[in-house]
Amino acid sequence: MAKREDWIDACKGLGIICVVAGHILMQTELSRDIARFIFLFHMPLFFMISGYTFRPEARSPFVRKRMYSLLLPYLSFMLLLDALTLLRTTAIEGMPSLAALASLLARNILGGRYLGSDFGVFWFVTCLFIALIVFNEIESRYQATPRRAQFAVTACFAASILVAAFPAVNAAPWSLANVPLAICFLWAGKTARRTDRRLLASAAAGVITIAAAASYGGLEFVFDMKKVLYGPPILGALLAASISVIIMLAMQLLKEQNYLIRPLKVLGSASLVIMFLHQLIHYTLLEFGYASEPLLIAAALIIPFVAYKGISSSKTLSYVFLGKRHLGLASVPVDTNAETGSVAKIDADAGALALKGSAQTP
Repeated sequence: MAKREDWIDACKGLGIICVVAGHILMQTELSRDIARFIFLFHMPLFFMISGYTFRPEARSPFVRKRMYSLLLPYLSFMLLLDALTLLRTTAIEGMPSLAALASLLARNILGGRYLGSDFGVFWFVTCLFIALIVFNEIESRYQATPRRAQFAVTACFAASILVAAFPAVNAAPWSLANVPLAICFLWAGKTARRTDRRLLASAAAGVITIAAAASYGGLEFVFDMKKVLYGPPILGALLAASISVIIMLAMQLLKEQNYLIRPLKVLGSASLVIMFLHQLIHYTLLEFGYASEPLLIAAALIIPFVAYKGISSSKTLSYVFLGKRHLGLASVPVDTNAETGSVAKIDADAGALALKGSAQTP
């Protein structure tokens, strides 16, 4: 049985706080600057944690596990949010038109960049699912020839630069345009696991220093994976990976500081549910006149966390919304999870929850 590593869950906890804050901090110039900084790394961090805990598997069981741990929660929460947002719209504006319902259905089918507002983070799940499948193929096929695997990842990185240069490609459904760079972050996370920590810290600090100097010299860093905005070519992605590495190393160094790690770990365990629900809470409170950023951030973290506790207490709800299939009285633990990754206990059939812990990774 693999030991669950608390620092990885703590990374997910810190990561999901950044995700929530990055979507809410917009009211003042200072808060917008904080949000822009958060966007430099918050989604790459989750991809890298998934890569850190990744282990290649045979294709069929790998895909099946990720379908349960990623696609089933994705579809379940999408249907739930469809119902809740329609109820909210009806209560405030009256019954939606047929055209509005048709538009909602089309967005649900296309996914990715077509999903906004309450569904704004759903792109991550389909992107991670596809990226993991491709990455598993690369790692499985070239396990004995690592140079070929590196060549494949380099090709993905080149593809990500081309995608960023042609924004029209971002019209692809299910976040397909984001997959090449996501694969690179998965590989970076996996590589970080096998690299000396001092070397990692030095390399990451060097990249951050170069990026800071370039920014001071006028180079603009705008990073938003969903919109295929990757900042300066090569340097933007390296900066995202480097900040993520520093966070991961910091959590490892602090793993004995239980007063800090434990709250983040607890929050990290609910990161999947928080990811799916926080924008619904955010926009619903805005609709009813609550605009305080601290209040919105607190509510967008606490209410989904309470929902997670309720969901996880029920086998049926855990299956539907978390993709966890219970075998008898307990699920079989494995050391791979499938979403935002951590080495975690997960159902052997369900695989790893993207934001709960994974062998591909938070």
